[in-house]
Amino acid sequence: MKIYFISMLLLISGSLCSHSLYANCSSEKIKIKIVEKDSSYPIVQALIQIQNKVYVSDAKGECTIELSPTDNVMHIHSLGYKPREISSFRGKKELLVFLELEQNLLEEVVVSSSKQTAARSSVTQGLTGIELSKNLGKSLAESLEKMKGVSFIQNGATVAKPVIQGMYGNRILIINNGVRQEGQAWGDDHAPEIDMNNASSVTIIKGVDAIRYGSQALGGMIRLEPKELPYNRTEIGGNLSTSYGSNGKRYALTGYLDGSLPFAKSIAWRVQGTLLNGGDRKTAKYLLNNTGVREYDFSTALGYKKRDFSFDLFYSRYDSKTGVLYTSQRGDIDLLKERIKIGRPLEIEPFTRKIDYPYQQVIHQIFRVKSDWDINTKNQLHVQYSYQTDHRDEFHARRNNLSHIPSLSLDLSSSQLDLSWLYSPSRYLKTEVGIYTGFADNANKAGTGVVPIIPNYTQQNWGTFLIQRFLREKWSAEAGIRFDRQSSKADGFDSYGERYGGKRTFANATYHLGGAYQISRPLRFVSNLGLAWRSPHVHELYSNGLDHASGIYVVGNSQLQPERSTKWISSFIYETQPLTLSIDGYLQWVHNYIYDEPSQDYMTIVSGTYPVFKYKQVDGFFRGIDAELSFTPFSYLTYTHKASMIWANEKNTGRYLPYIPSFHWLQTLGYELSGIPLFHKVGFTLKHKYVAKQKRFDPATDLIPFTPPSYHLLGLQIEGNIDFKQKHKMTFLVEINNLLNKEYKEYTNRFRYYAHDTGRDIRMVCIWSF
Repeated sequence: MKIYFISMLLLISGSLCSHSLYANCSSEKIKIKIVEKDSSYPIVQALIQIQNKVYVSDAKGECTIELSPTDNVMHIHSLGYKPREISSFRGKKELLVFLELEQNLLEEVVVSSSKQTAARSSVTQGLTGIELSKNLGKSLAESLEKMKGVSFIQNGATVAKPVIQGMYGNRILIINNGVRQEGQAWGDDHAPEIDMNNASSVTIIKGVDAIRYGSQALGGMIRLEPKELPYNRTEIGGNLSTSYGSNGKRYALTGYLDGSLPFAKSIAWRVQGTLLNGGDRKTAKYLLNNTGVREYDFSTALGYKKRDFSFDLFYSRYDSKTGVLYTSQRGDIDLLKERIKIGRPLEIEPFTRKIDYPYQQVIHQIFRVKSDWDINTKNQLHVQYSYQTDHRDEFHARRNNLSHIPSLSLDLSSSQLDLSWLYSPSRYLKTEVGIYTGFADNANKAGTGVVPIIPNYTQQNWGTFLIQRFLREKWSAEAGIRFDRQSSKADGFDSYGERYGGKRTFANATYHLGGAYQISRPLRFVSNLGLAWRSPHVHELYSNGLDHASGIYVVGNSQLQPERSTKWISSFIYETQPLTLSIDGYLQWVHNYIYDEPSQDYMTIVSGTYPVFKYKQVDGFFRGIDAELSFTPFSYLTYTHKASMIWANEKNTGRYLPYIPSFHWLQTLGYELSGIPLFHKVGFTLKHKYVAKQKRFDPATDLIPFTPPSYHLLGLQIEGNIDFKQKHKMTFLVEINNLLNKEYKEYTNRFRYYAHDTGRDIRMVCIWSF
C-alpha cells in the first residue's frame, strides 16, 4: 500500500508519463510497454519503480526509462493487477511486460481471468489467496461447494467429488499445476488425489473451454495453480496454517517456505507440506464408525528465470488413508435390505481415531518439468512433460486372518507431453496451436486372492488444437478446434477364469465458440457454444466386482460408445456499487450419456451381500440456471445470495436421470467491524443453506423408491485479521457448520441408504503469513 500512497503523491506533483521523477546522467534508455496478459490491452498509469525512482505508463501503456549502472531490479504495479518483479532488462532497447489480472474477491468467490485459466469469453469462478487457506481441513469438493452451480456427490463423510451443473466424475477435467490429473478416481467412491493446500488459486471454468487440455470437459474444468516462484526476492517468505474441527476431532497443519538463492537470485525454490488427522465423524445423533482419515502430503519446486526464458521442476506426493463406514460392508440379503429400510447403523461403538478394515490407501505422485520462452513480443513457446504414478490399495474384513492383504491393489503410471505456441501479431489477435501425447499403464498387483474389478489396461492418447481469439475494447470472440485419438487395450480374467477385455479406439473433434460483449459499463454478456466428447472409461466398459467404499457390486458394459455433448451457456454480469448480479443459463444435450443403475439383483461374496449396479447409455438433456447476488448497502454490511436449479431427463422417454442435485439456495449476511484494538478488522457472517427434496426422480434408478426430505442448515463464521510490521499477517477464523445440529440426508450421498449426513462441526483456523 505504501507504493500506492507514494505514487499518488508523485502523480499529484505533476509527474509525466514518460519522464522519470528522478533524472540521472546515464545515456542507456529502455522503452517499456505494459499490457494485460489475457487481452494485450495497454495498461494506463502502471507504476514502474527502480530503486527510489518511479515512472508511470502513458495512454498506450508505454514508458521510456533512463537507467543508471546500479539499476538491476524493476517493480511494476497497477491497481487490479498482480505485481511483477523483473531483473532481466539490461542491454535491451524495448521490453514488453504482461500483467495478470488480480482476482476480485466477493466473499469466498473470485471471478478470475488469470494466466491460461480462461478467456474473457468464459464463465469462471474460484478461490484464491487467503480465502483458499481458510478451507484447510476440507476436501476439494467441499471447498468449491459454495459457488453457484457447484455441488458434490458423496460416499459417506470423507469421500466427495465435485459436481458442476449436473456433471461429475470423468466429465470434469482437473488440471493440477498445469498437469492433467490422472488417477484411479473413476468410481464415485474415489475422490481426486489432490492436496488443495499446494495451490494459490482454484478456478472453475463452466462450459467447454478446455480445448487446450483435451476431451472429457463435458461439465467444465477445475484448474489449480501454484503461487509464482519468488525470483529475485531477497528474503524468505512463507505461510503456516493450522485448523481443528470438532466433528471427528480432526486437526490439520500446512505450510510452505520459498525464496531465491542468495548467490543466484534468478533461481527460486519452494517446499510445502500438509498433515491431516481425523477420527470417527458423527451425525446429529450418533457416530459414524470407521470414518477416520490420515493424509500426509509434500511438494517442492525449483525454477530458473532469466530474461525471457524460464524453466522449472515440480514434484508432489499425496498420501492418504481413509476409513469406510462399517454399515455398508456386511450381511446377507435380508440384513442388507433391513439396514437400508432402517437407514442408520444399529451398533454404535465409542469414538476412536483408529482406521480399521475396510479402508482405502492411496499414494499419488507427480513429477513435472516445463519451460516457457518469450521469443519476442509476438511469439511465446511452452513445453511441458509430466509423469504421474498412482497406487491404490483397498482393504476389507476378510476371513482366515487375510484382512491385511488388499482385496484390490492397482498401480497406474502415466506420462504426458505438451507443446504449444502462442502468436500475437497485434493487440487484437491471438493465435495458439499445440500438440499433446500421453500414455497410461494400469496393472493389478497379483497376490490379493480376489478377482480384480477391472482388467489390466494400457491407453495411448494424442491430440492437436488451434485457438483463435479476437479482442476489442468492448467485445471479444474466440473459436477453437481440437482433434483427439485414444486407443486402449484391456486384458484380464473374470471370476470364472474366462479371458475378457479387448482393443478399443475412439477419435473425435472438439469445437468451441465463445464471445463477450460489454453492453454498458456495469453490464457484460458472455456466451459459449461447445461440442465435446468423452470415451468410456475401462471401469465403465469392463468392471465386474465390488466398489468397496460404495458398498455396491458394479457390472460394466463393453458395448458402450463415447459420450458426445453439445452445450450452450450464457451469462449476464451486472457490477455496480453496491450491487453485483450474475445469472448463468445453460442447455446441454448429451448423446450416449453413461450412468449406472440398480438391476434389482444382489451379489453375495465372502465379505457380504451387495446390490448390483449396471452401466447403461441414454440420450440426456440437461438445462439449468445459476444465480448470484451480492448487495453492499454500507461498507460494513454485505448480503449474498446464490441459487442453482437443474433439470435432467432422458431425451426420448422423459425419465429423470439419477444423482442430479436438487434445488440449492445459499444466503449469507456479513457484518464487519473496524477500530477494534489489535485487530485490523473483525467480520461476522450468518449463513443459511436450503436444499429442496429432489422430486425430479425415477424410483427405478435407485435402491429405494423415495428421496430424502428437504432441509435447512444454519452456520456462523467469525473472522479477524492482525497486520504486523514487515509483511507479517495473521488471520483467525471460527466457523460453525450445521449450527442447530440438524439430522438430514443428502440425495447425492450414496451412503444415505445406511446413515445420515454429518452433524454440527466447529472449525477453527489460524493462518500466519510472512
